Amino acid sequence: MINLNTNLGAMIVFSNLKVSTNGLNTAIERMTSGYKINRAGDNAANFSINTKLSTQIGAYSVAEENAMMGLDMLSTASSALDQMSNLASRLRCLAAQAQNGTYGTQSLSAVKSEANALVAEIKSIFGKTEYNGIKLLNSLSEKLIEDEPITQTPPAGIVPNPSYNGFIENPQDYSDAEVAAMTALSGVSSSTRIRDGQYSITTLEEFEQFAEMSRAAKIQGGEFVLGADIDLSSYSAGEGFIPIAAGINSSADFKCEFNGNGHTISNLYINRPDTDNVGLFSIMCDVKNLCLTNVDVIGGKYTGALMGYTFSNSQEISNCYIASGSVKGTTCVGGLGGRFSGINGILNCYSDAEVSGETKAGGLLGETYLPNGSVINSFSHGNVTASSDYAGGLIGYTERVSLENCYAEGNITGKRFVGGVVGKAMEVIAVNCFAKGKVTGTSSVGGFAGSAGGSSSGNIIENCYAYGEVIGEESVGGFAGLTSGSTNGNGLILKACHALGNVTATQQVGGLVGNFSFHNSVYNCSATGTVKGNSCVGGLIGDGYAMKEIKNCYSTGDVIAKGNFVGGIIGRTSNSNATDITGCYSTGNISGVERVGGVMGFCDAILSLSDCYSTGNISGQKDVGGVVGYLFWMRGPMTGCSSQGRVSGDTNIGGLVGQISSFLDLSIDNCISSAEVSGNNSAGSFIGRIEELKTISVTNCKTAALDLDTIGSTSSSISNEVLQNMLNGIEVVEVERVDPSKIKITLQVGINSDANSKLTFNTSFSAEVIDALLDIDILNTSALEVLDFFINEVNQKQVEYGAVENRLQSALEQISVSYDNLVSTQSTIRDADIAEESSSYIRNQILQQAASTLMATANQTPAIALQLL
Repeated sequence: MINLNTNLGAMIVFSNLKVSTNGLNTAIERMTSGYKINRAGDNAANFSINTKLSTQIGAYSVAEENAMMGLDMLSTASSALDQMSNLASRLRCLAAQAQNGTYGTQSLSAVKSEANALVAEIKSIFGKTEYNGIKLLNSLSEKLIEDEPITQTPPAGIVPNPSYNGFIENPQDYSDAEVAAMTALSGVSSSTRIRDGQYSITTLEEFEQFAEMSRAAKIQGGEFVLGADIDLSSYSAGEGFIPIAAGINSSADFKCEFNGNGHTISNLYINRPDTDNVGLFSIMCDVKNLCLTNVDVIGGKYTGALMGYTFSNSQEISNCYIASGSVKGTTCVGGLGGRFSGINGILNCYSDAEVSGETKAGGLLGETYLPNGSVINSFSHGNVTASSDYAGGLIGYTERVSLENCYAEGNITGKRFVGGVVGKAMEVIAVNCFAKGKVTGTSSVGGFAGSAGGSSSGNIIENCYAYGEVIGEESVGGFAGLTSGSTNGNGLILKACHALGNVTATQQVGGLVGNFSFHNSVYNCSATGTVKGNSCVGGLIGDGYAMKEIKNCYSTGDVIAKGNFVGGIIGRTSNSNATDITGCYSTGNISGVERVGGVMGFCDAILSLSDCYSTGNISGQKDVGGVVGYLFWMRGPMTGCSSQGRVSGDTNIGGLVGQISSFLDLSIDNCISSAEVSGNNSAGSFIGRIEELKTISVTNCKTAALDLDTIGSTSSSISNEVLQNMLNGIEVVEVERVDPSKIKITLQVGINSDANSKLTFNTSFSAEVIDALLDIDILNTSALEVLDFFINEVNQKQVEYGAVENRLQSALEQISVSYDNLVSTQSTIRDADIAEESSSYIRNQILQQAASTLMATANQTPAIALQLL
């Protein structure tokens, strides 16, 4: 049927044309995008699934990047740990090397220098290992802080003065030809009295002639020069060799110059325990350039390998040394000499002999009196033992001495007045000296000096060190056991002196000085060892009486006491009305029973306390404070002081001061307590208890906000007005506390927010491990233990980081599997089948062409109808 109004065929064709066009467009879109779902209308359900899959795939992609960055971070940390482990292993080799007794001073100095460089490099690696600005190695060690309030640093050691090199050279003043040109002593009659001239000694017989003539008072001048080594082994039985000048009682009867000229006298044997003034020389003349080896000397009073006794007008001993052997006596016994007094002193001498006596025993000299002379560039290496008092690594006892560039290495044992360098020094000046070795006694025992003092002006010990462990009972210190001045105002000055050994005693025990009294002063000094005792125990000073000044000093070791009066710097002060204590700090943990403080345990009668602080944990039972345990009497202000650690106890516990009970005006200004404070009775974040006051001013102070009152309690004598005025001067602030055990890094290695998608690792090292390494003395036997401790800590951290790396690798594998599965699933839902879409494209293209042709035909139908009309 032909219809003019409605072209039904055209409409049908047009409808099919639209369908084929849409199909063609869809096929083109899918082929060009590669997706069969390009919008929600393509498949609403699958579109929703595809969107979720895309989100998950993106999340896994980020998680994979996170894990890869985590691996990079751990690789950086592991490389740093590998370097630290290698450096520490080299340090351990050096420590083992240093313990071998075959190395001299220069070699040990080189070992020390390399060790210091290695420690510095480990510290640098520890501080600078970062990833994207994140520190990968952490510790709360104070020693890792570059800018401390006080810049004084623990000593790394001493490099001996270059002049020490002359010790082993044994210089030769005269050539063999010059000696041959001298008068041979054998050509002089033994009955001749010699007053001048030069004489050569080249044989044992000539040496024996010299000894016989000296004993007969025939040697009263002249110079005697060795032209060859002398072997005294023929005197190896009975009483042995008869000392030169034996029996002489006056310097007028024996005086000369004896020049060893670089030669050696060997196998000196003397066995005369009932004889005084025993040695190669009974009475000393000027001696130089002489070596004694394999000595075996036994005498009574005044006994030494080289000489027994010197008269006060003797001149000098220079370039002499005792290479090996032993010396035994009763009183005044020394490796080199028994008693020495002279105008000039001793220069470039040393002794490697073992020394033992009853009293006044020294590695070099038993006793000295040098009002105008000095001991310079001299040392001793042997052990020293006194059955009674006065034992010193270098000198047993001295009334007056000046020491310069001297040291002693060896274990020192005695009863009272026992020291690493000097047992007791009445008047002393010492510069650039040090002591190594264990020191053991009963009272007045010190790593450097058992007792040192001065009743006149000018007494000073400067730039000196004590490295060894010190053990005693009373008045025991890492550097000095007892120091005392006089009531006239003169006293001893300790300046830039350092003690590095542990100290153990009962009372008056200090890391630096045990008993510090009568107008003495300390400047820029430190103690780094652990200090243990009962009462009056301090990280720096155990008991301070009538002191003068303590300035810019510190202690870093723990202080452990079983009794009272315990402090990080000073255990107890008394009668120190003119004492200023300034710029001092302690970083160790302090523990005791009563009157325990981070800086001072018991404060009685000092002038002022300023710019002092403590960072360690302070613990006790009663009167425990972050800075002062018990503040009894302070004539001046307490300013700029602070505490940072934990303060704990039972009664009267305060972040700054445990208890205040003072009859003087008291001023506290610009002081801070950020300590964590805990106690049962009278515990305050700033002050534990105030018992008695005259007047008090508290200004510009701060304290940590704790679940405690700022001031724990006050007696009824303290009015509310006074209390409120104090509180007005103390600001309570929130303190952010950092626990090194919580220094962590968390990696997001999953797609969710739960714990299974996170990986956390700890970057902290214990402060004790770092402190032990940075305080290490490579020449001390404890260095091996310290390094094993550190290497083990590094290895544990390597294992910990390695485990995290393994977990990250596992996480990466899981992420990869999940990612692949999701991508495959998404591809199934979303991706177009190109073959299918190509077929659809061709089919719709053909249909479109056919529809276009039919459309043209259908459009001709109305025209045909008009023609029929």
